[in-house]
Amino acid sequence: MAAESTPSTQEILAGQLEAGPTPLLVRELSVRVAGRTLLRDVDIELRRGELVALVGHSGSGKSVLLRIIAGLIRGDESGFEISGELLIASQDGFARRRPSVGVVFQRFALFDELTPEENLAFALSHRDRRATRAERERVHELAVSLGIHDLPAIAHCSIGQQQRIALLRAIAFDPPLIVFDEPTSGLDPRTTKEVVELIRRTAKEQGKTALVVTHDYDDLLPVADRVLLLDSREQTIRPVGASEVATYMAGPRQAADVGAPREALTASGGATSPSAALAEPDLVVASPQPVLPPAGLARFLAYLRWIVVGWFWRVGQLVEELVVGLFYLVPRWRSLRWGAGYFWHYLRLTSFVPTLLYLTAAGAIAGFAATYFTFRYFPYQQLTEPLLMDDVLASLGFALFRVVVPVIACLLLAARNGAAIASDVGSRSYTNALDAMRSMQAPPRRYLLSGVLWATMLGAPICVFVSFEAAKLASLATFDWLYPQHSVFYWDAGFHYFLRGAQRTYDGSALFLGKTLLAGYLIAVRG
Repeated sequence: MAAESTPSTQEILAGQLEAGPTPLLVRELSVRVAGRTLLRDVDIELRRGELVALVGHSGSGKSVLLRIIAGLIRGDESGFEISGELLIASQDGFARRRPSVGVVFQRFALFDELTPEENLAFALSHRDRRATRAERERVHELAVSLGIHDLPAIAHCSIGQQQRIALLRAIAFDPPLIVFDEPTSGLDPRTTKEVVELIRRTAKEQGKTALVVTHDYDDLLPVADRVLLLDSREQTIRPVGASEVATYMAGPRQAADVGAPREALTASGGATSPSAALAEPDLVVASPQPVLPPAGLARFLAYLRWIVVGWFWRVGQLVEELVVGLFYLVPRWRSLRWGAGYFWHYLRLTSFVPTLLYLTAAGAIAGFAATYFTFRYFPYQQLTEPLLMDDVLASLGFALFRVVVPVIACLLLAARNGAAIASDVGSRSYTNALDAMRSMQAPPRRYLLSGVLWATMLGAPICVFVSFEAAKLASLATFDWLYPQHSVFYWDAGFHYFLRGAQRTYDGSALFLGKTLLAGYLIAVRG
């Protein structure tokens, strides 16, 4: 009966929006992870312009709640069980189940390959509605006032500057709600006071609702409008005063430490390739783990079963990634500027001067070795060389073009570019840059995986062809050294005998292109 008389969340939100915007409304939220209840039937309501501090012991689940509010944890993900309703009010007053929330991460999650101004421009490009010229100018004015408008690369910025950039990026995204994950952690007292003042100004001057997750509350409580305590013993959230916070935090802590969602994924196997790392969080599935009996034959059979199940799981994951990758060959970028920018970034990473020099050296070595050892150790040289030289030279050109250089070059590309892509994506994952993209409704797979796919697929044929040209020149130089009595034209006619057809391109060019395109696709998907 009580359930029938209780108004729905949508009705409550609609009524409250008439009286005044309610950026966040949570009803009966319950969260469990790894068999432990973090929250039970929690209700939260935040109003526009409020600065609300959420405090609690380390490991109590504050950051997990932040990620749920920001939409970074959804559904049954890696052991998380979430029930209840959470709605975000957009700037136009409509409730949304897919939150549009600004997030300032503990490690800032800035895009290191972009300048500070470009970080802000990325947020402006991914708003729910197109930013007007006046709004862009306002963001620029804020950047000038904060002293971050003409800063160099992110890597050269101080901690305080990076914090200001992260905060202004969240403002530029223009969400009704901004959440902060431990914004003062690891900062010196002076920088801490500056950050707290920035958060206060964001709420009061920008009209944003600020939810600050922290356990370092001494500087934040004096400026907070309200304080919410996540009580890990009672598994609830309740409003408290400053004195009660101090008493609670000085008391005993909950023994279990939930850790971060990323740690849970890593510990359980998590993402095993760049493609998996770029997946939406609720699509990442952990690999099966063995549950082994104490000893004996049963333990051996259980271990054998785990090996077989794990093999099928990995094969299934590979097939899934290969199929899913096909859908990302069609770019679905919210912003052409940033989609093309990431494509260019990965093209430079995988196919520019360092890679070309690397494969040129490999091709030259292959061309020299194949030519030198083929002709230097001719069996019965005086008898067979005059008879077989033309045929051997033709076979050498065919083998280098069709087999030797493509195989060697693609293996080297897989090793180099796979490591480069995995390092790039892994760095973005570690610094929360992928989560920052998700929080701004910019799915990493659409930008990064599409960029990687096209960069490697376009770059692989070029790189392999350059490697073949180097092998060809090395073969010519080696042949000329071994047989100075023969002209270059003799080598050219023999080397290209099976390669030159009626067309201007080499015979087998379509197969060459197909093999290298496939290699580029596999490198992009599997890293």
